Amino acid sequence: MSGHQAVATVRTLLADDVTCRVAGGWGVDALAGRQMRDHLGVQPRVFGDEGLGVLRTLDDTAHEHPPAGLVTGVTAGADVPCNPARLQLQFHLRYAPIEKDRPDVAALAAAGPVGLVARYA
Repeated sequence: MSGHQAVATVRTLLADDVTCRVAGGWGVDALAGRQMRDHLGVQPRVFGDEGLGVLRTLDDTAHEHPPAGLVTGVTAGADVPCNPARLQLQFHLRYAPIEKDRPDVAALAAAGPVGLVARYA
């Protein structure tokens, strides 16, 4: 998926009045302001009427999160709503890291006051 396709997906959701934020790999890239790796798709965190955010991972696992501060990142030159670095790091800490996670976590550490976690250093 290209950055322009990711932006188009987010814009479609927002145009349909869906409250969402970019999460996952595109969320990391948005905070970094550049695409750091290839992505299969965009993982928007969609917020329901009760305010909880739900992120469905590529294996269709749902992860609920309470609302947290909204920040703006940049994907393919366009502003996109995304989760703050701290919240994205919390998601990464829920599973054992794989190769692609180490640069993601380093980018999150550079994007916000989260600090590196020992297992990612």
